[in-house]
Order: sequence, then structure tokens, then C-alpha cells
Amino acid sequence: MAYYFFPSCKATAQFKEASKAAREYVNQKFGIKPIGCCRPNHRKLTADDKAIVVCNNCAAIIEENTEAAIEFLWQVIDQDPDFPFPDYHGEEMTIQDCWVAFEKRHVQDAVRSLLK
Repeated sequence: MAYYFFPSCKATAQFKEASKAAREYVNQKFGIKPIGCCRPNHRKLTADDKAIVVCNNCAAIIEENTEAAIEFLWQVIDQDPDFPFPDYHGEEMTIQDCWVAFEKRHVQDAVRSLLK
């Protein structure tokens, strides 16, 4: 099984530092380098592969066009007992679930778990 990280074109463009940190985390922790944009690169995936994604649109493209397993970065981080969480000193936060992820309760649960 090969693992591929799709860092999201839009997130990379809009949140440069956070995207860089995510790419470095996935590479340093798991030795997975980003594969780039999901549109052309989803074709590289096989049914035995796993795609780690940030973006719901990337997940949808991969899901519609391949049999590869998909895991969101939030799930990966939530399962990492050594993840270096920042301390926001109890700051109150609001979550808005994306309509694209409406039926992906496992992703919503991972995000809520991370906020705890």
C-alpha cells in the first residue's frame, strides 16, 4: 500500500504557512511527500493506495474516480498521540460543517476531537 498526500491547491494558495506545516508534518512523521493537485494526480492511485487529503473537493474527486482509501489529515492528526498541539489558552471556537462533508461523520468527529 502506498500513501499519497494531497495538500489542496486552494488551501496551499490561501494558507501558505499552515499548508507548509502540514506538508512538513506528513513528510517528517510518515515519510509521505505531497503528490500535488488531485485533478491530474488522482490517476496515479490504485485500489491498494491511501490518499490523505485536506480538502473535501479533493476527497470527492478521488472517491468518484478511484477505489483508493481516503483519510483526512484531521483523522491522521487525531490518531497521533505525539502531535505538537498549539496552546490557544481555552479560546472559544466555532465549527461549521461543510455541506460536502455532511455524511462524513467520522471527519466531523475527528475535528471535534482535535478541538478538545
